[in-house]
Amino acid sequence: MIASVQTINDQGTRRVSRLWEVDPSGERESRPVARSVQSDFAPAFAADGTLLFLSGRENTDSAAEKSESPGVGL
Repeated sequence: MIASVQTINDQGTRRVSRLWEVDPSGERESRPVARSVQSDFAPAFAADGTLLFLSGRENTDSAAEKSESPGVGL
């Protein structure tokens, strides 16, 4: 199960969303799935079980144009 957890950033100026994998049976510890300074949010599963989510992280591809819109994570 994936849960989206919001906290306040270090400066106390905005909320930051993090995605966590949670074991519904409680047998395993919860763990972060992705970690972006900006936020990771809107998790969804593809038909094959792949986790998809939006991320506010900056594009690290030097050939790509910088964008203010969220990227898609796999």
